[in-house]
Parts: sequence; C-alpha cells; structure tokens
Amino acid sequence: MLASTRRAKCKFGAVLQIKLVTEVPHRDVWITGVCLVSSLADGAEEHWRLLQGTYSPLVTEHGDTGLLVHPLPPLDFSSEISNAMDQKRMGRLQTLGVYTAGRALTSAGLKGKNDFLSRAAVIVGCAGGERDIALDETIFADAARFSDAALLNQRLSARMRPSMFLSQLPNLLAGHISILFGVTGGSRTTMGEELAGVNAFKIGYQLIADGTYDLALVGGAFNAERMDLLLLYGFGQYLWQHAYQPVQNRSVRGGGYILGSLAAFLVLEEAKHAMARCVEPWCRVRGLSAHQSRRAEGDVARTLEQAWNELERLGTTGPAGIISGATGASPATEEEMDALVSLSSRIGGARIWESGSGFGHGMEVSFLFNLGLAALALRHGRSYPTNFGAHARVDAEMVSRLLVTSVGHLSGEAITLLSTMNS
Repeated sequence: MLASTRRAKCKFGAVLQIKLVTEVPHRDVWITGVCLVSSLADGAEEHWRLLQGTYSPLVTEHGDTGLLVHPLPPLDFSSEISNAMDQKRMGRLQTLGVYTAGRALTSAGLKGKNDFLSRAAVIVGCAGGERDIALDETIFADAARFSDAALLNQRLSARMRPSMFLSQLPNLLAGHISILFGVTGGSRTTMGEELAGVNAFKIGYQLIADGTYDLALVGGAFNAERMDLLLLYGFGQYLWQHAYQPVQNRSVRGGGYILGSLAAFLVLEEAKHAMARCVEPWCRVRGLSAHQSRRAEGDVARTLEQAWNELERLGTTGPAGIISGATGASPATEEEMDALVSLSSRIGGARIWESGSGFGHGMEVSFLFNLGLAALALRHGRSYPTNFGAHARVDAEMVSRLLVTSVGHLSGEAITLLSTMNS
C-alpha cells in the first residue's frame, strides 16, 4: 500500500491536504531462465551434472602472489559476442557478463524475442572495472612520466581502451547487454560488494511484484583473476593465505576468503506473463529480507533471525535446505554458521551448503550465483549430494524450498526464500 499527499488550493486560497492511498498488487514472480559460469562449469545444467559426482574445487595460485583463486575454464565468448573488437573493448569482466546474460535469455526462450525484450528491464550488480595492468606497468617503468606530462597524456589516450574509465561502473555492462540483445525496457545498476548483488535482485523482484515490469534480467559478473583486486583485499587482510580449506575450516587460522571468478544471470518473470508464453518455470520467488546491522557481537544472528521471521509468515511448507554465501572471513562466517544451525533446526533439520567452499567468493555476484544454484536444485526437485567441495557424498534429498543467505564480509545480511511451484 502506497500513501501520498497532494496539495490543492481551494477557491478561498487555503491549501487543502489530500491523502491518497493506493493498493499495489503483489504479483507472483517466477524464475524462468538461469545461466551460471564458474571454475566448475559453463552453464546451469552443466553445473548440475558435474555436482552429482564427487567434486574437487579448482584452485590455483595467481601469478607470483601465492594467493589462491578459483579461475574460469576456457570459454568461447564469440558464441554470444561475435565481434572480436567488441570483446577487446569490453575487457574480461564485461565480456563474461554479456556472455552469461545472453545464455540466460536463451534458457528462458527469450533470445531474439524483441517484442518481449523491448519491455524488459536489465538490473546489474557487479564490481568496478579492470585496470590494464600491462599498460600501467609500462608507464610506471618510464621515468619520463615525471617530467613530460604531455607525453604521458598522449600515451594514455593512445593505448588505453576507450571503455577504461566508463567500465568503473556496472552501467557499461548493462548498456552492452541492452545493445547486443535488445533488452531496452530500462536498466538499473548497483555496486558495492555483497549487498550490491542482494539489492540488484531485490530491485528486479520488486519491479515485477508491484506491476512495473513483467520481465527482468538480473545478474552480474566477477573476475577474481585481477592483480588489483588481490592487492586490495590482500592489504585489507581479508584473503585466505594458506593451503585450500573449506569455508568452515578457516576460522582456526584467522579466517579469510578465496576469490572466485563467477557470473550469474537470472530471468525474473511475472507468473501470468510466463504462462502466456508457455514457458516452464524453474521456481517461485517467495520473498526477500535484507538488512544492514552494525556488526556488534551477536548482530549477525539477530539480523538473520529477524529476516527469517519476516519470511516465515509466507507459510511455505515442505522439505527445505539452506544455501549459504558464507565468505570465510572471521568473525562473520562463524556467527552466520551458528545462526544457520539454529535456523535449520526450526525448519526441520535443513541441510546447509556453503558455496564458497566450491566456487570461491565473488563479492557482488556470490548471492546471485547462489540464487541460480537454488533455482537449479528446485527445478530438479532435489538437493545437491555434495557440499560444493566436500569429498564425502551424502544422499540427495527431496527439496521444495530453499533459503539463500548472504552475510557480507564487512556488512549486509539477507535471506531469500525460493520454492517449487506447488509449495
């Protein structure tokens, strides 16, 4: 319900306050398309196939840093971006995002359907743009940069790709998607670590639920194989600097996350609109609760408790599971795990999976990626038999609702509830 106040002047010159109350319909929102790209696989169904077996996470040391990353496999970007010059101008982050967005549209049966895409919104949550490290090193190695500003400017303008400064914003990724695929109904972008992904999804969900749009393409991309990011988070003492361990085992040595290259795009669609297209949905979006606590001791548990209390009112039933976006950073991860164990007992002993153990932490994109994993599991109606990196297999369980959490390494907490169509 929205309330607004309008001011009207009567014939005697007095100002009359008129309060208008408008009912806003809450429409059912479905996920009708997903594409995931990670160190494990390219494509959502390929992730499902490989996760049915014993999965050993792919981690490598990046350059001479000694720091671990989860790198991307070789990808053929030309299947979605045919122009090689476009790929060069975009850089790795933009190319990965555009590629994944195009494949998500294909999975939803929307690729090339301009009559639908011209009325769809694109919402992007991702990190800032990438430096051209080779160019930076060349310039810093040249002593002339101190004495000849004109020469420095000439070299920068001649060798720096045109999108360098614009790519500091996710706006450029949204623009590329709009141009290449015709998603021209409008765009919104968010930036700012884990909460950016949460807010991108929240915006897309609300735009459809309140009737503003029938279709939204929501997602982002994260390139972990960047020296500048490793320096940034390394100097902040946030990165795991030891041999690989699953997320839950890192607290004994101070905690830390391993960055992972990830991309995820989801197609959100109003239920009646999807039915009119005769498209088979992956799952329903039941609700989202997002907060930003002060992070005093106990705040994470209290915030997640509040978030679940808000979602519990939706009254969904059936076997449940939890996909956690725990980063590995201390003390946030330990507090989140304690809170989720308590929450699990309240919803029938739901199993908890930590995706960071298998795919690394993709900052803005991790939450969106985990939503894709949840939608994939609900589409198949059962859980994952391994814990995204644990060698020990367990029996896959039937699942009809999944909670997806995000507890940022510094701030921001959220839970989204997804369900099968009959839950």
